[in-house]
Amino acid sequence: MSQKKLSEKSGVGRTGVVNLEAGKRNISILIGQMLADGMGVAYSDLIEEVEKRWKNRKR
Repeated sequence: MSQKKLSEKSGVGRTGVVNLEAGKRNISILIGQMLADGMGVAYSDLIEEVEKRWKNRKR
């Protein structure tokens, strides 16, 4: 999904989506929920994916 489409579907501004993806901004629980809704997935699924990646990161 494009950043523009995600912005439209989630209600999160396009600049916010761009900055989140680039790691220039931290995500709040509310914005996380809005993005999950826009993608049609459960917020808990997003958190689970982040947790997996964090545990498997190279140190």
